[in-house]
Formats: sequence, C-alpha cells, structure tokens
Amino acid sequence: GFFGAHEPSKLSERVGQWLDGYMPSGGGADPAVVTAAVAAGGAGSGMGEAVLDQPSIPLFWTPIEIQTIIGKGEDAVLQLCKLDWTGYYKEPHSTPMFKDLVSRSKCGGSNRRMQKLSEYLAEMEAAGEEAHEPSALVFHESRVGSTLVANMFGTTPESIVFSESAPPAKVLLHCTGCPRPKQIELFRKLAIAMGRSAFHKRSFFKFQSATVLHMDVALDAFPDAPWAFVFREPVQVLMSHLDPSKGGGGTPVCMRAKKSGHWSSKVDVLLEGIGKNGKSATKEEFCAAHLGSLCQTALENYKLHGKDSKGRPRALLIDYHALPGIVPRALLPLAGVAAGEGWMAAMAQDAKHYSKDRSGRDRKFAGDTERKETMAWAAVRTAADKLMSKQFSDLSSKARESLAAASARAAEQGVRVLLPQGAGAADVAFEDLSAVPVGEAGRLLLAGSAAAAAASAAPVAAEAAQVAEAADAAALEPPPAASLLQRASRAAHEGFRDQVRLAELAARGAVQGARGPAADTFAAAKEGAEASRKRAKYVAWDPFASTHDSVPMETVECPDDPPPGYPKEYPVLDVLGNWPMDETAIPPRHYNSLCYMDYQKDYDKALRWRDAE
Repeated sequence: GFFGAHEPSKLSERVGQWLDGYMPSGGGADPAVVTAAVAAGGAGSGMGEAVLDQPSIPLFWTPIEIQTIIGKGEDAVLQLCKLDWTGYYKEPHSTPMFKDLVSRSKCGGSNRRMQKLSEYLAEMEAAGEEAHEPSALVFHESRVGSTLVANMFGTTPESIVFSESAPPAKVLLHCTGCPRPKQIELFRKLAIAMGRSAFHKRSFFKFQSATVLHMDVALDAFPDAPWAFVFREPVQVLMSHLDPSKGGGGTPVCMRAKKSGHWSSKVDVLLEGIGKNGKSATKEEFCAAHLGSLCQTALENYKLHGKDSKGRPRALLIDYHALPGIVPRALLPLAGVAAGEGWMAAMAQDAKHYSKDRSGRDRKFAGDTERKETMAWAAVRTAADKLMSKQFSDLSSKARESLAAASARAAEQGVRVLLPQGAGAADVAFEDLSAVPVGEAGRLLLAGSAAAAAASAAPVAAEAAQVAEAADAAALEPPPAASLLQRASRAAHEGFRDQVRLAELAARGAVQGARGPAADTFAAAKEGAEASRKRAKYVAWDPFASTHDSVPMETVECPDDPPPGYPKEYPVLDVLGNWPMDETAIPPRHYNSLCYMDYQKDYDKALRWRDAE
C-alpha cells in the first residue's frame, strides 16, 4: 500500500506520509491531495470512498425536449431527464452538444417523464426557488468555434450549459402561429425552467446557427442578459462547410435550407446583388449567402440589442482568432464573472482538445486556418468576396467597439477585462487575446510542474493539517463525511484538475490498503463498475427497445413536422468504417437517422412525415 509495512496511528502522521509520497522535495501541498489524504485516513470507517467522486452534482430533472407547444404559445409539454452533469463538467469536449449529454445520460424508461411547463414553473414557485436568468447567450455563424466557447463555460461544476439544446430552438424556429409576445414569454419561461438547479450558480445557452435569424426573440425575452456572436473570415468558414475532407462532400449544413426548399428572404436579397436567387445559385453562392445573412442579422441585432434595458453594453462580437482566451478575458467579465485560477486552468486544459471529441480518443486541437486558405477554390473565394466580405468587415470593426464597451461594463460590476499588457481594446490584435491567461501556478502546472503549481495552495494544506491534528488531540475519528465532502469540493474548485484526478487515483489505492498501486486499484474498480453496469436490469425505452449500450452518433430530432434534411444522410464509408459488415459485435457508437412513431399515438404525425417524404 501507500504507507508501507507500518501505517501510522495518528491521522496527522498519515497526512504527512501522503504528502511525502506525492510532493517532491521542497514542493508545497496540493489542496486536493491533502483532502483526499485526510479522507483516506478514515478508510477503516469506509469514509474515504465517499470523497472520491467529489465534487459531484446531484441528479435532478431537466427539460430536454418540447413534446408539444400548446395553442399559440400558451404552454408546452416538456420531456425531462436526470442528466449526468458531473460527467459533463469533467470533460465537456467528450459530450460537446446537449444531445450528446442526453444520449450519455440514457434518458429513457424511468429516466424520462413528461410535464407541462406551467406545472414545472409552479413547482419552482411553490418551493420558493429563485428564477435564475441566463448568464450569457451565445449565437454564431456556424463552424466558427462556438462549441469551444460552450465547453469552456462547462469546465466548472458551477455552470449549467446548454449547447445547442432542442427546446429553445423549437420555440425560436417552430412556434407556428405564435404571436410574438407569446413566443417571447414562452422562451423566457422555458430558459428559466431549464436553468433550474439547486447546485449550479449560473446558466449559459449556446444556440444552433439557424436560430440567429430569430435571435431577437431571445434577446427581447432577456433584455439584460449579456450575449455574444462568434464569426470568422469568410473563406475559412465556407471551407469548413464545403471542404470534402471535413464532411462537406454530402449536404453541407449551409445547404440544408436549399435542400428543404425553405430559406430566409435575406438569402435572396443578397443573391440578387449577383443576379441570382436561391434556386439558381451554385452551392458556393448559396452557402455564402446563407452565412452572410446570419452575419447581417447579427449586425442588425447588435445595433438594436447591443445595450440592456438600462443602456449598458451587453454584446460582444467575437472573432474566431480570439478564441479560446477571449472567453475568460472578456465574455465572462461582461457577464460579471471573474474566473478563478482553478477554472482558468481547467479551461486551458480542455481547450487543448478537439472541441467535439466524441470518440474518446483524446484528440488534440490542431488549427487548420492556413490549410483552408490554401485549399479554397476560385468559386469559394468569389462567393466569399461578393456575399460575405462586407459583413465580415463590419463585424470586425464592431468587435473592437464591443470589446471596449465590455471593458466598461465589466468594470461597473467590479470585474476586469483581461487585455494583454500594454494593449487597448481599440487596437489589440484578436490573436493576442487567444491565450487563456493562466496564473503563474497554472502555467507551471500545464507545463508539467505539478509540485511548483501546488506550492500556491499552502493555506488550504495548512488548514487540512490543522484538522488532522485537532482530530488526533481529541482522539476522534476523522472529520465527518459532510465536512470532508465540502473540503473536497472546495479543493477541486480552487486547485487544478490534473491534481484532483491524481488525488482520486491515490485515494482509491489507499482505501484498498495493501492491495496494490493506485493505478492498478483504480483500473480494477473501473472494470468492476463496468461489469456491474452491464449486469444491470434491462429496461425498455422509447422509441425502441434494445439491450445494447451503443450510443447514437447524433440524437435524431422528431418534431411534429419533419425537419429539413430528414432522414439525415451519412457517407457509407463512414458507416462501414464504424461497423464493418463482418463484425458481429455492436460498436460503442452507431449511426441512426430514422424516427420511430407509435401507431396509436402518432398516426396523424406519421402521415405528415410520409407525405413530406
């Protein structure tokens, strides 16, 4: 085990040996390790294991879908699920979209229920729960790094993040026949209901790019909420959509509207400038006009909704090249939030990953700006220049203006926008904002010097040692479990995520005594948990029953009317590469593009879908 042949009888001595074992000579004590050490000192009483999953977020019901909008926006029937928010904040990049979190949380069977929005809000009111407005709303041009923004919000357990969740989009895009005041009211009630949590301190919403055309509804619903729009150079965005190696060989996202036959009038207005319309435009032209219309809408809303109800700045236009650093440097301060050193370190760590790494292969982010520019063909460059360049130029200019305004707004709230030393908001290069400003301890940690980083945590380490000594003096058992859980949570908030992970591994080993090294014990525990999960009683779930554990690549949306592009197409080589024809084992993830309907409940709906097909 970790204590050798002799395990000290005094809790303070055991803490000391833990520190000697994990901190190099001269290094300070990491608060997370100290906390785990104090906890594991009570392994004989079974208390050490309780700390290992901290900080964990209690399960609670969260709206995940709108089953039906009642009337013309008077109410809505919600689908609710208890989501795995703990798993999400530990690795946001592995469940980057809300649908991924829903899939991971296995929202079926007993973990899914229906309730009217009005009833859900009445529960909140009866319980005396405060209605929290969103801390920030994020819109984007599409393929511009907005998922990274949402992931960074989610790297702390104090934030509840909805990254392209279905319910708000349904209100913005499919509230058919809803008078605008009713639509605004419904959106407001829904967002407040989704942010319901006794644990989280703030909520963030990142919306689908298609909702940009109706972003004014969201901004009117929350007239004081800070908001952002993320954009990028035209050629680079177009290539993100059209480059065949990026999945653009099929139907690009920017072409979905054309395929469905329903697109914004703003697209036609832009295309008229080159003598085309939505039907006659080439793929490059239509995509450029679609993306240009989103940017134009964002500019219009910046003019109309750039200030809150009290006349204070509330909008931040974000150039792609300012990511990821601009999130903690400016967007969070605009929302009145100052990220602490621990959160900064977590953001910097998660930003190293590809933002949509659902594969679990630990893919690192690799920039491809130069490649996009090099690979762009003439039709892409021409369309970008004629249909997107003006909007991009205007956004770039307004982005600096919004940064300066955000600095003033943040200062009013006692928070500082973190510009590079000597730079001003009016002249700073966007690239110079891209680094996450980790403190000295965090920088050393990310460079691999955990001991030097942990030296900054001496006050928490000293406090933990005092607790241990007090327990010895009073001949008491280790501190109560509740106290230990609090300390573990605090250590994880104030410390650094890598060391929290180290503490978890070490504590697992210590709890098992002399059974083997921490890594071996942790592997065995993980294997046992996986086997237990597979032995769990099978529960059938809607829309179809199956005993496998495979997770869909994407959640299929099945609203009352078929969405554009249904059923979704996938390249056949991707499907076969994921699940070869001669492989009988079901893979961990699978492609699925079909909706399933209940003949008794969904007959009329099925007829509408059949007619559309």
